[in-house]
Amino acid sequence: MARIGRRTRGTSARPRTGPGRAEVPPVVRAGYGRRMDRPPVARRRPPVIALVGIDGAGKTSHAAALSRWLSDRGVPAAHCRNPGGRVALGRLGRRLGRRDAVHLLGRRGFVAAEVTLRGLAIARSLLHARLTGRTAVMDRYTYCQYAAMRARGDRGHRLARVAYALFPQPDLVCFLHVSPPAAHARIVARGTDSEELAYLHALDAAYRALPEAAGFRVVPADGTPTEVLGAIQAAITEALPVPRPRDAGPPPATRGGADTLGWAGDGVDGVGTGEAPRDRQEQAGAAAGPAGRPRRGDAA
Repeated sequence: MARIGRRTRGTSARPRTGPGRAEVPPVVRAGYGRRMDRPPVARRRPPVIALVGIDGAGKTSHAAALSRWLSDRGVPAAHCRNPGGRVALGRLGRRLGRRDAVHLLGRRGFVAAEVTLRGLAIARSLLHARLTGRTAVMDRYTYCQYAAMRARGDRGHRLARVAYALFPQPDLVCFLHVSPPAAHARIVARGTDSEELAYLHALDAAYRALPEAAGFRVVPADGTPTEVLGAIQAAITEALPVPRPRDAGPPPATRGGADTLGWAGDGVDGVGTGEAPRDRQEQAGAAAGPAGRPRRGDAA
């Protein structure tokens, strides 16, 4: 036994060849029956579609209708709300006897809170899309924060970009272009918040001045909801492979099937909502109503 141990010590256990014995391919031998010559296939993340634009452009209503339209065509989609918490913080401030969120937290504190809340919302939306395999229809994205800070003259642009550097670039960014007067009329009609016309002009200019603006797909949003949704659908069909509908049925704005993802809280721009659209009839009416019909959830 000692001689046998000395004889086999330091030798590798290689399969012997000979009559009736076939050489085992090294790619199979190394993986115990699993081929090792092919690199592992990386799982591609689900597509990300972002809708951006000034307050009153219709981001929330069109993102919800778009997610249902994609789901009707066999592309699972989630409506992801990514607010900055301005309205919710403002309501909290008024309850505490303050004028608004800035008066409550101070200018720097408010900007820091807004950047943080929006970043958490985007991270949650991306994680949900990755885990479920659903296409993420982003209701606002990082560009909304950059434009808002530029329009207000806030400091900390570089810090915000550093904080958001981990987020992927969307596969398609649709800039819903609406004239500031038309957007202001919509905001006044819905009555859930208020914006000055001068700020809307500054916000529109800020979006156009962003370095990423050259890659935006500009979608005219002054028309009816049906026209605007059709333009967004055309942009997506050109940029991403969208199959034909599985069956004929009602218009996409009236059908369900898509998730609505957001933070529990107020559904305007506070911290979003985690529930499905609150009124299906109201969502369906948004596809056939006039261009100036008030919409909930359009504050940037």
